Amino acid sequence: MTTTCDKCGHAVTPLGLSEREFGVLQLMAEGRSNLGIARGFWISEGTVEKHVRSILTKLQIPDDKHDHRRVLAVLALLQYRAGLVEADAMQLDGTEVGS
Repeated sequence: MTTTCDKCGHAVTPLGLSEREFGVLQLMAEGRSNLGIARGFWISEGTVEKHVRSILTKLQIPDDKHDHRRVLAVLALLQYRAGLVEADAMQLDGTEVGS
């Protein structure tokens, strides 16, 4: 399910990601490397890295040398898919607001 961004008119997924970012996140959840994701979309690894940075920023996953940020992004996707949290109720650490 997607909606349209009021500012730019692009499609946006329920997690606030672009459709391409959401696709990249889904491939991250499958365990694909940046190279594997790039080959799947016929884009460069550098473009994948930009999408991953954007995903982490939009999901508000802080830069922390002790955390595996890609894993936290995948967990946010899985929590959303399982209906455990709503897209607009995500916090910096991936927990629901108010928990």
